[in-house]
Amino acid sequence: KQKVPVIIIDYTDGFTPDKLEKEFINVLGDNLVQHIVIKDKFPLNPFKKYQKTLFDGSLMEEDNVDVADRFVSIIGSVYNQLGIQQKHAIYQAVLMGLEKKEVMDLKDLEQELINQDNAVALNALSQLKVFIDKNPFNSVNTFDWSDINYPSSAVTVIQLTEIKRDIQRIITEMILWDLWYYKTS
Repeated sequence: KQKVPVIIIDYTDGFTPDKLEKEFINVLGDNLVQHIVIKDKFPLNPFKKYQKTLFDGSLMEEDNVDVADRFVSIIGSVYNQLGIQQKHAIYQAVLMGLEKKEVMDLKDLEQELINQDNAVALNALSQLKVFIDKNPFNSVNTFDWSDINYPSSAVTVIQLTEIKRDIQRIITEMILWDLWYYKTS
């Protein structure tokens, strides 16, 4: 009623249309937006280069090292069984992929891990394989966070139902990074 936009990341199916109260759905009407990740993928590139503001106020695009470091940090926080060498293999794979492609995706990451042709990289790949195969992101499109800015009254539900918990966590972390960069810019 106050026209404050709401973002809900739903892990538990609590905000699926069949579980929402009819009154809630009727009041929101077209302002209830569901992103069903298992079906439609979330429009975000996990290898996106963000703009960062320097101390003098100027803007600078992140470099490949920043992107690789962020990606490994997120992956490592979820898959804490990854060792330092496996994280390094993933880091190198992201760097190599970004050098080759303007728009990298998870399948490119897989190929770069295979290209390393060593046991450490292949072990890292085996731990990431379900995440890569699920490929929950649409790396070409990007989510337009301005669609949910004030004075919108939209309730945006990012539906993570039917996705394994570890993959839900990675998706959530990457969405929150993207939102944070949008809001700070």
